[in-house]
Parts: sequence; structure tokens; C-alpha cells
Amino acid sequence: MFGLARDQQQGIYELGRLALDPNIYEKNLTSWFLSRAIKLMRKEIEVKAILSYADSSLHNGYIYQATNFKYYGLTAPKPDFWILQEDGSYIKHQRGKVKGLVGEWRPRSRKHRYLLVYDKQLKCLWKEQPYPKGDNLSTYNYNTNEVKELSPCINT
Repeated sequence: MFGLARDQQQGIYELGRLALDPNIYEKNLTSWFLSRAIKLMRKEIEVKAILSYADSSLHNGYIYQATNFKYYGLTAPKPDFWILQEDGSYIKHQRGKVKGLVGEWRPRSRKHRYLLVYDKQLKCLWKEQPYPKGDNLSTYNYNTNEVKELSPCINT
């Protein structure tokens, strides 16, 4: 995102996963937690930038919008390899070579890219875009290179 060599990325972090117990609901709990975690982190270590992703098939990343991350669009379309198991089911291959494995390539959901930059000398190579809004989620069709809108599921 900044065009830096691997040995020049000190102070640049990625949030791996943020999840809360679905049985606990407090208004603004996730943004409260995230903002305080970042504040504590910045007291302990040098933080130049923080990157995070939101899975476009699940949500738009409103927590990052609420905590002043800038939005840089969707990741490029990519497939994942799914390995055929003996029982006929498939399991997602995590990493490494797939040559010789029996399975199929399936589209991966694209991710919303959010970035919070503290070091003003860093210039992001991605183009900043307006925040995604709305309740509809999208999916990418690899055969037609188009985005299809989906309605969210509502359990009644």
C-alpha cells in the first residue's frame, strides 16, 4: 500500500480479526474497544499505520468508518483452492502448492480495505474512495467480471 520494501515496514500493522460474543450487545462496543486498543498500542510502540479488512460478503466495515479509518475500495478478485475429501466434501486449502491435489478453484469474497495512517510521510498508493453504505452486500462474479447485489438474510 505504501510501496515499501519488507525491511522498511516497521510500525505498520494489520488487524487480523475483531469479533465479539453475539450474545453481548452494547451500543458502540466495538468502536469503543477498537479505539482504546489503538490508543494503548500507540502508547507502547511506534505505530505508523494500521490496515484492516472487512469481508464484503458479510459486512461493510462500519466499525472502521466509526473509528476514522480511510476507505480504499475492494481487494482484487482472487480464487481459493478447495480440496476434495474422501467423503466427497471439500475443505479450503490454506497455503502452498496445489499441484497434484484433487479439487476445484472457487471465488473468494472480496475485502473492503481500511487504513489509518499516523505517519504523515507515508503516502498510500491506493486511491481513497467514499465509504461503502447500505444494507445490501455484494458478490463478485468471476465469469462476467461484474458485481451482483445481494439482500441480507433476515431470520424470522
